[in-house]
Amino acid sequence: MLMLIPILACFGPTIPLFGPLFAFRVAVIVLFLATVFQRRNAPERSALRTVALLLVFVWLLVALLLLLFRGASDFAWAEGVSVFTGALFLLAIAAIRVPLQAQAALLVGWLIAYIGTSMVAVREIFFGIPFQNYYRLQSTNPILDGFGSASSLGNPNNYALFLVISYPILCLGAVGAKSRMLRVGYVMALCSLPVFMLATGSRIGFVTLVFVALLSAIVFLNTRRVVLALGLGFISALAFSEVVRSEFLSAIQPLALFFAGDSFWFRNVISNISDDNSAMIRVHLLQNGLDFSLETYLTGLGLGGFEARMLSGDAAYPTQGIINPHNGVIEILSQFGVAVFILFLCLLLALWANGWKAVAQNANDRSTRVAGLALVALVGIFPILSTMNSSFLEPSISWLFLAALLLIGLALKSPAIGLANDVPVDSSSNAHGGANHG
Repeated sequence: MLMLIPILACFGPTIPLFGPLFAFRVAVIVLFLATVFQRRNAPERSALRTVALLLVFVWLLVALLLLLFRGASDFAWAEGVSVFTGALFLLAIAAIRVPLQAQAALLVGWLIAYIGTSMVAVREIFFGIPFQNYYRLQSTNPILDGFGSASSLGNPNNYALFLVISYPILCLGAVGAKSRMLRVGYVMALCSLPVFMLATGSRIGFVTLVFVALLSAIVFLNTRRVVLALGLGFISALAFSEVVRSEFLSAIQPLALFFAGDSFWFRNVISNISDDNSAMIRVHLLQNGLDFSLETYLTGLGLGGFEARMLSGDAAYPTQGIINPHNGVIEILSQFGVAVFILFLCLLLALWANGWKAVAQNANDRSTRVAGLALVALVGIFPILSTMNSSFLEPSISWLFLAALLLIGLALKSPAIGLANDVPVDSSSNAHGGANHG
C-alpha cells in the first residue's frame, strides 16, 4: 500500500472513489487501519515519534474545538477532510514498527510516482495537451501559452514542489538501491529532473532546486576545489545569466519586502528589482495572516478561516482578489493558533536535528548521510517550499511531503539504513514487522 500512495497523492482528486474520499485518501485510511490497529508490539519509543503523535492529537483537538466555538465556513469542510486524512497519514507513519522497510517501499513508490508524473509532463511539453485538472482551463497548450507544465498536480508551482522534494528522495533511493535496474531508474530520474523543473517555469522551484543540489555537492564531494568551482560557477551564473539572475531576485523579493517594513524608499527599490507583482501579493497575504492571528489572540480562525476572512473583504492589505494564504507557515498559525504552530515547529526542529546528526556523525555511511542531508535540506527550506502551493494544507502532495520527512527521520533511528529498497513492501508488512501477508 505504501508504494501506491505517492502516485495516488500526485494524481489526487483525478482518481475519484467516494466523493471527497478520492483514491489517495482511501489508501491513507487503509494504511492507518493496517498500522495502528495491529496486534504486535508497539513501535520503539523516540522523541521524534512522541512529538509527531503529540502534534497530531493537539492539531485534531484544536481543529474540533475551533469548529465548535467559531463555526464552520464554506471552506472548512474541504480543508477539514484534508487535514483529517493527513493526520491519519502521520499517525500511520508514526505507528510503523519497521521504518526502514517502510522507507524502502516509499522510495520505490516515489520513483513510480515520478515516472507517472513525468509521462503526463512529456505529453504537455511535446504535444501541448494539459491534464484534466490544469489550473487554467482555457489554455489549449500550457507551454506555448507561457503558463508552464503542471503534470498531474494542477498548478506548475505544485509540480515544482514535487520536483524539489523528489531530488533528495531520489538520491536516497539511488544510494540504497540493490537492484541495478532500480539504480538506473533513480539516476535517469535525477538526470531528467532539471528539464521538467525548467518546463514548470517556477522561479521558486528553480532557485530551491539549485540550492539543494549545491548543498548536496558541498556535503558529499568534500573537496575544496570542487566546492570552490561550484561556488564560482553559481556566482557567475547569477552575474552573467539574466535568466538565472531574474529567477533568483524574484525568489528573494518577498523576503526582502517583508523585512523592508513600511520604508517607502526601500520597498520601492526592492519592488523595481522585478516586474513580477506576485511577490507583493504574497507579502500582503502574509501580513494579513499575521493580523488575523493577532486578532484571535493566537488561538486561530479555524478550518478554512483564512480564505473566509479574506473573502469577507475586511483584510488590511490588498491582494487583488487572491484569498488563499500562499504560505503554509502562516496558514497553520492563523488558522490553528500558537499551540499547533509551536508543536509543528518542534517537529521540524526534531527532524532537522536528526538529519544534522546523521550528516555530521556518519562520515563512512553514505546512505545515512544522504538521508540526513534530505532532512537538513528539505526542513531548512520548508518556509520557502510552503509558499509554493496556494494552500499548503489541502493538496495531497503536502501531506506526502510531511509523511516522507517523518518516515526518513524515524528510519534514521534504525540500526542499518542501507536496507535494500528493491523489495516490494505492502501495508501489512509495514504494520507487522516485515511479515509478508501478500
